Order: sequence, then C-alpha cells, then structure tokens
Amino acid sequence: MWTDKQRGIRVSQQELLCKNACGYYGNPAWQGFCSKCWRERAHPAGATIQGVRPSNDGTPLTFSKFEEKKNMEKSRRINTMRRLFWGTPSPPKRQEASESHAHVLKAYQSLEPGDFTGFLKILRSPSSQRLQSRCTAFHKTMEAYHDLPVQKQSDLVQDFYQSFAEYFSSFSEAQVTQIMEHVEKLIMTRLHKWVFCHDSCDDEQKDLALQRRIRSLNWVTPQMLSVPFPDKKTTVTGDPFLPAITAIIEMDAKRAPQDKLTCVSKCSQHVFEALSTSNSEPANADDFLSGLIYVVLKANPPRLHSNMQYVIRFGLPHSLMAGESGYYFTNLVSLL
Repeated sequence: MWTDKQRGIRVSQQELLCKNACGYYGNPAWQGFCSKCWRERAHPAGATIQGVRPSNDGTPLTFSKFEEKKNMEKSRRINTMRRLFWGTPSPPKRQEASESHAHVLKAYQSLEPGDFTGFLKILRSPSSQRLQSRCTAFHKTMEAYHDLPVQKQSDLVQDFYQSFAEYFSSFSEAQVTQIMEHVEKLIMTRLHKWVFCHDSCDDEQKDLALQRRIRSLNWVTPQMLSVPFPDKKTTVTGDPFLPAITAIIEMDAKRAPQDKLTCVSKCSQHVFEALSTSNSEPANADDFLSGLIYVVLKANPPRLHSNMQYVIRFGLPHSLMAGESGYYFTNLVSLL
C-alpha cells in the first residue's frame, strides 16, 4: 500500500544551518543566513566608504554615492537616537560613582535565571537609576518615532540591545544573555502595540493568506504526513498532540519575543512527547518536522506570520541563532 511507503518531510541538519557555515542556524527571512551573517552581508564593515570616489574618467559612481549617502544617514540617525536616550558622555567617574557602579553590577550578577521580578527591583533601585532612565528614554523615543518603517525600528531596537549589553562587558556570556532577556521583555512588552503588525509592512495580508492556505489543507491526515499516531489498541485517548496545539495558539497572546519563542519551544517539546507515546522508537528529526506540520495544520495559529516576523525583527539574535529555541524556531520557519 502507498501508505506504507517511506514518506513525510526530509530536512537535513545541514539545510537548517547558516549558508555562511558559521555554525549557527539560518533563516529563510535572511536568505538562509543567520542574523549576524545577514547583517554583516547587508552592511559590510569598512565597505561603505571605500570605493565611493568618482572614477578617473569623470564618470560618477551613482550606486556607490547612493550607498555612501544611505550609510551616512543611517549613522547620523543612530547617533542622534543614541544621544536622545543615552545622553552625552559623562565626566570622569569619582570614587563614589565607581563604588556605586560596582554595587549595581554585583546585584545584577546575583540574579537567578528567569527572575524578572528581581530584575525590575534592581533596575528601579537608586543605584541603577541611570540604566532605568535609559530604558525609559528609549521607550519614549520609540513611541515618538512609531511611524518609522518597521525595519528601521528593528535596527534601533537591535542597536539598543547591543549598547545596553556593553554596560555588562565584564560579565560572562551566560550572565549577559540572562540580563538581556529581561531587558528585551521589559522593552518589547511596552513597544508591542507600536511595532507588532506595523502599518509599514504587509504582515496582516500575509497572515490572512496563510490562514486561508492552512484552512484549505484541513483534509490532511497524520497518515499522509507519516506522523506516528496511536493505533486503536493503545490506551491513549484523544489527540496526543493537543498540548502542542494549545502551546502554539498561545503564542499570539504573548508580547515579548522571548515569551513567544518559549511557546514555540513548549510546542516542539510536546510534539516530541506525543511522538514518544505514539511510537515505540525514539523520535527523529524527520518525525518531529512531520509532527510539527500536523500541529500547525490542526491549530491554524492566529497571526502566525506576524508573530514570527516580530520575533525575527525584535528578538535577541542569540535566541534565534543557536540552542534549542533556535532549532525549534528554524524548523517552524522552514515548514512555512
């Protein structure tokens, strides 16, 4: 029978990795590159000013001049925004300021993983007033410039992440990552209403088209996707993929990119759990991708395209480039 043949979706690990062979996960939204390689490819360092002079025969290099002007405007815009929410360079630190700086750094180092409430308490303490003022100023600036194209807003947010992380340059990478996840949640929870499904992009139209497409595939069964499913002899009642379906639907209710990514991770973990109860053998990557496709078809998550673009534009790059969350999110992007 045709149903007994080896079927389903086959995506190798190599196909999920960055095309630049840097070891991180790629993303179709970045033409197969990871976010770091994509940004370096789109804005190569040192290549914006070199080679922009007119040629010896007097013929102007129009495209090079355009690139030079574009990068100068971007640099001027970023510097202006930084002055607005970072302020001018401060005078040399006195001993009291140095002691206060050391004290607040020690407080951030003592944070437990996932303790967002503790992070807010430290941020609102008098010793951390400067960092809190920067966050507040950035939030107000982004509100004032909410009419900017969404890609420019994304650039500003990513620049803010990078600049804020420099304050904790003496910390380990794991500690900086933990703190920046709290910063992302604080900033993007406030900015969600301004930047999600922005008027300058066609995310809403793509959401409707994707939902219609998924709805048209409601006839697809688990057997057609070669998804291991409990047979009638097992004691499993109901759909074992229901927790995964619930998790992917909940993504739309979250505001912070990290929280949306957590929903994707929970969904994927529930898919593996469902596969383990439906099959005597351990689930492999092919079974997982087929199971994830089945979950998306059954759930038809609201505003799926907008949620994924929101995570790509405003999430922390390391969350999408490596680790479990990066692997799960890359699989979700690849199946669409």
